[in-house]
Amino acid sequence: MMFAKPRFLLVLASLLTCCRPSVEPEKFSRDNWRDASQLSRYGMAGDYLRTRDVTTMTLEEVVADLGQPDDVDNYWEYALSANGLLSRESHMLKESWEHPALFAHFDMDHKLRRFSASLRNEPTGIRAFDSAAWATCTPADRESMVGDLLDGKALVGFSKADVELALGRPDRENADFLVEYTVAVHFLDHQHLAFSVDQGGRVTGAILYDG
Repeated sequence: MMFAKPRFLLVLASLLTCCRPSVEPEKFSRDNWRDASQLSRYGMAGDYLRTRDVTTMTLEEVVADLGQPDDVDNYWEYALSANGLLSRESHMLKESWEHPALFAHFDMDHKLRRFSASLRNEPTGIRAFDSAAWATCTPADRESMVGDLLDGKALVGFSKADVELALGRPDRENADFLVEYTVAVHFLDHQHLAFSVDQGGRVTGAILYDG
């Protein structure tokens, strides 16, 4: 079950949970979900997970219940320092700064949607992305090219095979898709109902989380 996300504000978000309004549990139904406010959806999300074995479901069935998701993501990770990638188990902000990384995000058709990155500092000394230079430089030296990838449209729309030709094999590849519904927003504190979905469209797990 894959739930790793390139999110590095989890610690900040956790500090805001004390200010979150209380939410009463609500019974899920398709009609109630469609008409509900975000806070009411948060109350229904727990009931949805309690009353269903989501691992017997398909993504098509989830969409029939909950509507179109707010985000569908599958991504590759490239280390930008000698420290390697952040452990999947770690949500510590300090540790994320020590493990900068580039994330290549793909849609369900395996086309590149965008790049994002966790960096120690804002990119400085930005130079144009060059595939040959990327292939031969150290992970730390790649950081100077990340700004160009983040600011431009380089490689957007490319297939995974073409992205691999440009960037090389990722340091970590996430096989499943993460399908997310935002069920509540309170200042910077967001709550999400997330489903892990395999390449065949089968749900492999689900979680309600803050982030």
